[in-house]
Parts: sequence; structure tokens; C-alpha cells
Amino acid sequence: ETPLNPKKKTPKKVTPKKETPASNDKTKQKLPKLEDPESNNSVLTTKNLICRLLDSDIATAIMSVTTVFALYGDDVRILAFEPSADGVFLVLSAIAFFLFLTEIALLSWCKANYIYTPDFAEIKDLVTIIRW
Repeated sequence: ETPLNPKKKTPKKVTPKKETPASNDKTKQKLPKLEDPESNNSVLTTKNLICRLLDSDIATAIMSVTTVFALYGDDVRILAFEPSADGVFLVLSAIAFFLFLTEIALLSWCKANYIYTPDFAEIKDLVTIIRW
């Protein structure tokens, strides 16, 4: 046995367990109702549903269009529209802001460690590395 050629371990054989049908209703677990606010399972179900919704193709497309509007909407307004259209663009910008805020809030609730507390040592390193 050398460090470059360690001995191979043979995998253990795993035998599948036989499933036995439940003979009575007492052995079956009852799922809590979704309307039950005390149930922790309903919160997990809601989190999973919202995470799947936010990760869907439709939500990604909506947020992509919203991002493009947030980046270029004001430039398009100045270049192509009359000043009377400023109110419409203001409303669209407010909707975009609300969508971004909602997405961040829901993702922070659904996914663990989506937003983490910053490491101040890393921030100090970044600030001192950049030549101002």
C-alpha cells in the first residue's frame, strides 16, 4: 500500500427492505391541514411553494424584463418620449422597485442564508486594496 495507490475497499452489499402494507389506519400518519396556522408543516409547504414560484421560468422572465427596464428605462424615456410621459415612467419605476423589494424579501424568507451578515474583515480588505 502506497500513498499513490491506496487499497480499494469493497462496498458493502445493501439489501433492500421489504415493505409491508399497513394493516390498520393507526399506523398511517395523518398530514396536518394546510389551514392550521399552528402547524409547522404548513409553513414549510408555503416556503417550498414560494421558492418554486420564484425559481420558475415565468418569474425569471418577469424579473429579467424588470431589470432591463430598471437599467435602461430612464435613458429610453429621455431619448424617445416627451416630458408628459414622465408620470408613466415614474409609476413603472415604482412597480419595478416594489418587485425587486418583494423578490428579495421572499427569497430571504424562503432560502436559508440568502442574505448573510457581512464579514467586516473582508470589507476592510476590499476597501484597503482598492486604490482611491
